[in-house]
Amino acid sequence: MMQTIRSRFLTIICGVSLTLSMVFGALAVILVDHDETIIAARTLNGQAAHVYTTLNPIFIQSEDIVHYIGNTIEHEVKDPQELRDKAYRDRLEDKVRRSFYNAISGIDGVQGYYLHYNEDISGTPDGFWYARRNSRYDFTIQPITPVKAYGEKAVNRTNWYYRPLRTKQAQWLEPYINGNNGVRMITYVMPIFVKGQFVAVAGVDIDFNVLCDVVGAMKAYQDGYGFLFKDGQTVYFHPDGKGIEPDFNPDFMILQNGDLLQRSATEQKLIHYEYKGIPMALAFTTFRNGMKLAITAPADEIYAGRRTMIFLVLVITIVVGLGSTILAVKAADRIVRPLQDISAAARRLGRGEYDQHLTYTGHDEIGSLASHMNDTMERMRNYVGAMQKQAYQDELTSVKNVAAYDKKVYDLNQKISADQAAFAVVMVDLNQLKEVNDRFGHEKGNIALQTLCRAVCRLYKHSPVYRIGGDEFVVILEGEDYDNRDALFQKVQAFERIRDLKAAQPWTQLAASVGMAVYDQTCDAAYQSVFNRADTKMYEQKKHLAPRS
Repeated sequence: MMQTIRSRFLTIICGVSLTLSMVFGALAVILVDHDETIIAARTLNGQAAHVYTTLNPIFIQSEDIVHYIGNTIEHEVKDPQELRDKAYRDRLEDKVRRSFYNAISGIDGVQGYYLHYNEDISGTPDGFWYARRNSRYDFTIQPITPVKAYGEKAVNRTNWYYRPLRTKQAQWLEPYINGNNGVRMITYVMPIFVKGQFVAVAGVDIDFNVLCDVVGAMKAYQDGYGFLFKDGQTVYFHPDGKGIEPDFNPDFMILQNGDLLQRSATEQKLIHYEYKGIPMALAFTTFRNGMKLAITAPADEIYAGRRTMIFLVLVITIVVGLGSTILAVKAADRIVRPLQDISAAARRLGRGEYDQHLTYTGHDEIGSLASHMNDTMERMRNYVGAMQKQAYQDELTSVKNVAAYDKKVYDLNQKISADQAAFAVVMVDLNQLKEVNDRFGHEKGNIALQTLCRAVCRLYKHSPVYRIGGDEFVVILEGEDYDNRDALFQKVQAFERIRDLKAAQPWTQLAASVGMAVYDQTCDAAYQSVFNRADTKMYEQKKHLAPRS
């Protein structure tokens, strides 16, 4: 009879121990998977949003300028027949040409701008077309394209004229190679009508290679990269195809994510797909012209930490299960209450509660089991803490990374919504990182980044420092540093200089551009507004420091 009771007791105890171990393992795996997915989504979406804020203003400003020119002509020309007079057209061109140039010359990436009259009114090809090689050169006059002579079928030469004429609305043209100058570009063009009659088109050309250079420089994890696309079948730029090559038709297998693709951005989500048989995950945002900017990385790299954590959890689960079973067998006929305490501790462990340790200290098998459970909870707490630290720390500089920055931005926006915000943003951009990398190697470039980062951290002792880009750091001032922001900023302004690349070990020099903006509740509805001001001030300083040619 006693043996039967003992056997039943052992069966119950062993069953409970193994069940709790499996529940703990499953819960731990689910929690780790969830956390890693959130971190990966924040990282990729944050990088896509960062590049978006750099490039999208080019599209917005181009649209605004073209509409301004079109509206000016519609206002100036009272009768379309006035444009038959060459002298009248010349006077109108002079006014429009000055406005066009003044508005367009400061926009990086703009390759050209033009005004082309309706040749049925002007009688001959007339207007103007200015283009430049890149932003370091000024615009020069180009020969007017005789659109009627080429005709509508010469798409690569005249599509910018005939397509808006057909649709009667301003629009972005998809990337193409202009047959008139051989430049790969995208164009925003507006047909101009006076009293219902088509009189001209005005447009801005953006050098597509400029966009490709920025997107091509995007990196994520180890082998991640950026690309431009429209949908799962139309790709404008990809590192494997370099963009707009007719024979490049990658199979991305992302059409099953149709709902997400219809949105303007993935926001805090990811699209999982396969490319060349490799599982990938991407995030995207959509530019003003409808083109999507994507950043993608192999799933193995994104979830590398998850795999390690899952392995550790499984090992610990097995150890806990085996240990619990052995201890239950040895203690089955001795004490029940301490085992109940241990069972409760296992349930807490399964819920991820690691702080409440067992208090039983008896020098026997149950005391040993209690000690093992306490050790397991401590290891789990250390493992989870280590993973969280790794997820929010920049590997090179040891300051906080983009994921931590996104979390801080979210917290600040919550404070702004609650009228509890008081902070300032300091932008610090390392000067001439590319030159240091090109001349002395990326190892020296890393030293330059670490040197600047240490100096900034020493100066802002009470504020978090974030590395949000290759050479960009953000300091968010609150509390004591916020109160002393002006004095501290005067000190960090001492870093503003051009790096002397001819000096010995130029990578050890402190050379940066800085900018600061203070949150103003009367005009700042969100953190991004404060950041944009600081970023603008920093880039104004960078332009001021730039060596004159």
